[in-house]
Amino acid sequence: MKAHLLAAAAMAASLGFGAPAMAAGSLTGMVTLDGSVPAQCSVASDVPGILLFQTTVQLGDIADANGHLVSALATSTNSSAPVATFQVNCTGAHNTATLEATPLAIAPAPAAQTGYSSSVAYTAEADYAAVSGTVTQTQASNGGTSSPTAAFQFANQSGNLAIKAYAFDDGNNAANILDAGAYSGVITVVITPGA
Repeated sequence: MKAHLLAAAAMAASLGFGAPAMAAGSLTGMVTLDGSVPAQCSVASDVPGILLFQTTVQLGDIADANGHLVSALATSTNSSAPVATFQVNCTGAHNTATLEATPLAIAPAPAAQTGYSSSVAYTAEADYAAVSGTVTQTQASNGGTSSPTAAFQFANQSGNLAIKAYAFDDGNNAANILDAGAYSGVITVVITPGA
């Protein structure tokens, strides 16, 4: 009988009966980390926090030896090389852009004279390299602003914004003489970031 009691006690001990109390299960804790990236755009070479990028393109003497607009400007097309390129970095996939251009002109303009011109119109173009292909926007240099582009995501590459200026016209390129002076026009691109 003693042998049976010892055997039963040994069996109970091996099954955990009569053993000290142990934890019923594991304990799990979770720490959630949250972060965010706002829809924002910058230019790779720009000063952080400054949302303005700019450069000046020197066209040089825009008149030929006879005072007429140089033919290279008059005959330029949208296949001409960009006058400036930038790398735009946007975190969002739904960015839009507008384009504005003002004529290449003398300011203040001299008194208008028949056969002379102090203002040269042109077509401004912005080519945005997007992940889905190139988005192209054009605007006449009349001081107006284009409609916004459809939403697009910039390709993550150098020179994903190319600015062109072409088809320069002083009103009568073959006959007009350009007034002497400093000519200046501005192409403005406004990029609105979207998530």
